[in-house]
Amino acid sequence: MLIFTTSTDVLKLVENGLDIKEVNVGGMRYNENRKRLSKAVSVTPEEEEAFKKLIEKDIKVFIQMIPKSDESLMKNLLK
Repeated sequence: MLIFTTSTDVLKLVENGLDIKEVNVGGMRYNENRKRLSKAVSVTPEEEEAFKKLIEKDIKVFIQMIPKSDESLMKNLLK
């Protein structure tokens, strides 16, 4: 398991050869510079773009706060 603070960090590593199949997005708090995607996840324009690029690379990007909760696919939230 790898833990990152931003999607831009994940994208940098993937673009430099790290093979990742899926990313579970944890809490990303809201402020006036961030767009709310779900109750627990808000993104800056740069983070949103990084998520889109990860998805374009066929990486499963999803939100699942606890194992018993349903997954929410980021590709459905970024539209």
